[in-house]
Amino acid sequence: MSKQKTSRSTLLFPVLAIAAAAALSAGCKSEFYAFVDEPFCVSGASGQDTRFAHEYRLLIKHANGYQVSGLSQGMSTPNRISPVSRRKILFALVRCPGADVPPINAVEVMKEFSDKKVPRVCDGQKTMVHGRLEAEESARASALGYGGFFHFPKVDLPCRSGKMIQDNLYTFGQIMDSFKDSVNAFAGRHERLPETFAELQKETLADPLPKDPWGSPLAFKREGDKVLLVCAGPDKKQGTGDDQKILEMSEGSSTNALAFEDAEMPYGVSYKAFLESRGIDFN
Repeated sequence: MSKQKTSRSTLLFPVLAIAAAAALSAGCKSEFYAFVDEPFCVSGASGQDTRFAHEYRLLIKHANGYQVSGLSQGMSTPNRISPVSRRKILFALVRCPGADVPPINAVEVMKEFSDKKVPRVCDGQKTMVHGRLEAEESARASALGYGGFFHFPKVDLPCRSGKMIQDNLYTFGQIMDSFKDSVNAFAGRHERLPETFAELQKETLADPLPKDPWGSPLAFKREGDKVLLVCAGPDKKQGTGDDQKILEMSEGSSTNALAFEDAEMPYGVSYKAFLESRGIDFN
């Protein structure tokens, strides 16, 4: 595996979407849904291929409305879908090869979008997927307050470099965003942050936290009105000078996840494979 050194100062992952936070603030299931396993491209030499997602647009239409969005690129929170009735959507994935997708009039585009027609989004566009999708209920979706998950259709998309991935927990960024989903769902339900990871996991079915690049579990900590994930660092001891704050969350405020320092972790590659390359089990 090719390794590329990254610094904590340059790798900031986006905050949760406002609509998603609103959806999770209710104590029960909402009519908001989320996509899982969106495709993205990874290059072994340079990590994430950020150009890939700019060539695509998702067209989504349902009884309550519509939306046009890009791919999440596998580095951040997956696409959320506004309130959906009857758990079904009309879906299309359109590619505009070789160039960024130009601005469009979404209102006019959606007037033409139907089971039989995908409207023109750009010159030379190619429709990669077109059809109806039905949401799947799951314990995890329910625990997060969603009506269900839409599974992104299996596709084989051309990458400018590297390979295409469809895995919802592939990169370290995705793993951290899954954790943030759980914390936001818990906070929206109780108007407070969880005191322990066990409390968070019991209610939201949070995915287990992986080990750090030196083989120690990430430590969940409460510090005042914040939740922290802390890496013990190369000495494998918490509370020493080489500890690294990997994630910090405050109720109702922005969140940042940072790359590990001095770990030579390529951005956008499989975090599980990265640990295995260092002789470390993921969990």
